[in-house]
Amino acid sequence: MWQLSKSGRRAARRAHDLGQWRRITRNVYAAGPAAPTEEQNLWAAALHAGPHSILAGQAALYGSGWKHDVARPIDVLVPVESSPVCPKWIRAHRTSRLLTSPKGGMPRSHPADACLDAAAWARTDREALFIVITCLNKRLVTARSLQRAIRDRPTLPRRDQVLESASEFSSGAMSVGEVDFSRLCRKYGIRPPDRQVRRTSTSGTRYIDAYWEAERVVVEIDGAGHADIETMRDDHERQNDIVRQGDRIFLRVLTWVLKYEPEIFMSQLADVLEG
Repeated sequence: MWQLSKSGRRAARRAHDLGQWRRITRNVYAAGPAAPTEEQNLWAAALHAGPHSILAGQAALYGSGWKHDVARPIDVLVPVESSPVCPKWIRAHRTSRLLTSPKGGMPRSHPADACLDAAAWARTDREALFIVITCLNKRLVTARSLQRAIRDRPTLPRRDQVLESASEFSSGAMSVGEVDFSRLCRKYGIRPPDRQVRRTSTSGTRYIDAYWEAERVVVEIDGAGHADIETMRDDHERQNDIVRQGDRIFLRVLTWVLKYEPEIFMSQLADVLEG
């Protein structure tokens, strides 16, 4: 509504009363009667809070290409002197930071700042880890850009966790399961593996999740998606290729096991490496 003239605001309300437009918030109307899409809801959140507001956290990451569900409430940043009244599904954060947006698309904070905010505002440490690793994995941010952005934010919640996650990623951890595995190795006194080793097989180039070259021991970490029949077939082909190339031992472990019941597997791995 702040974009419209007085007569334009009257026309918007009239279109809504006639069922031609839909009111998303008291400040934002969709020029059509259909229920808003996720992208339209994000636009509405940014527009509702005023001309100087931008999307933040997960919402900003979504606007930059993050392909995951955006948690509610939708976060927006507003100037410190602003005090917008928002519906419950929009959460405004007043800030003295300079609010700038990448060119194109919805108004949003830059990916590194958005990733830091999303991690800080995450509901759990696990969710924060997921956000950081997925952003790094999809190259929305780099470990270096996170490290640069975090320098000016010494009181950021979960600051140490973000830096540790970025460091783990730089060392080769490409998923939350691999970060869990790396931390478990330290906990159980197992030296770090040569992670994400590239191998050429009959099916092309493949990557091994964890590899100890001296002992020729391979560990593959399987997420829930590995229960799919096509994925299982690919897993078996990769495992057969690896064994054919002469590796001594091939171990598989589920991410669920690493998270909840790692003791038996980590003890087995320690025995194998020591043997």
